[in-house]
Amino acid sequence: MTQPEIDEKTLPDPFDFEHLCGPKVDGPGWSHTVVLLNGLKGGTRKVWTPRTGDPWWNRFSADLGNATIISYNISQKPIRLSRSKETPLERNSHGILTNLRDRGILNKRTVFIGYSFGGILLKRMLADMVSNSYFEPRYANVTALAFLGVPHQGSRWAMWALFFFRPFGTVHLKDLKPKSRTLESVGNDFKRAFAEKFVGTSLVSLLEGRRITIGSLLASNLPAISERLAGASGWITSAVLNRPIYKKVVEDVSAELGLPNETVLRADGCHLSLPWFAYDGAESVMSDLISALKSGLTPRGESAYSFDMITRRIEPKE
Repeated sequence: MTQPEIDEKTLPDPFDFEHLCGPKVDGPGWSHTVVLLNGLKGGTRKVWTPRTGDPWWNRFSADLGNATIISYNISQKPIRLSRSKETPLERNSHGILTNLRDRGILNKRTVFIGYSFGGILLKRMLADMVSNSYFEPRYANVTALAFLGVPHQGSRWAMWALFFFRPFGTVHLKDLKPKSRTLESVGNDFKRAFAEKFVGTSLVSLLEGRRITIGSLLASNLPAISERLAGASGWITSAVLNRPIYKKVVEDVSAELGLPNETVLRADGCHLSLPWFAYDGAESVMSDLISALKSGLTPRGESAYSFDMITRRIEPKE
């Protein structure tokens, strides 16, 4: 697996980074970190924040032993004037890995959570960690991985988005088409890296159980209008808001990695609500997710948890 040489002059700088909760990086009490990687919509906080109620990450940090939780914003800017041979995905990977390394974050136990396209970037980052000596010594501290609604084999929504919104699409949108070369390349590199260095790493995939509705789309993009419509009476308004749009953004077959130690969870929510943990049964799903990730954070020799080398599937409780 050959990777482009890392040219620090071409790396995105500064990288959009935000500390959400838990001990400050390199501060008192800092022992392990949860790194969040968002999807195409961008933003270090907005994509993870439910429209109502408290953010989930405070409980997440507490249940993971006072974990430091940080979030990176994925750059969506086209790279047209650079002479670098790196693709936008590779540049984002190298930029975030360099930032993590320079901050000393990868010197501590680290959990990565990738949502939607952020999971594709996460796979690229893990492959780069193993294949490039610039980052390689740090892969041993990666203890757990979670993929939330990640289109490993692409999404039909990306094809429709490119057709209707091509002038407004992000630089990564074309990479999410089914059978794209980027997805195939990243998938192959990640599987080789995982087999070599991450076999004992806790691995979780969270699948969406519902299609996006008109109401959830408005709540995500036009919350003020959504609130007004939600407050309006009448079965017609309710029927319109609850009407599903097309198919699920990421079908089950695309959301699963198919690796031997993968824990598969299913949420009773749509793609947009996955990173909010704001849907029916979300508390139960979060508990299962925390349980799976926590095993990776337990120091070796102290864990009573034994991985079954089969795919574990946890469906939402009725």
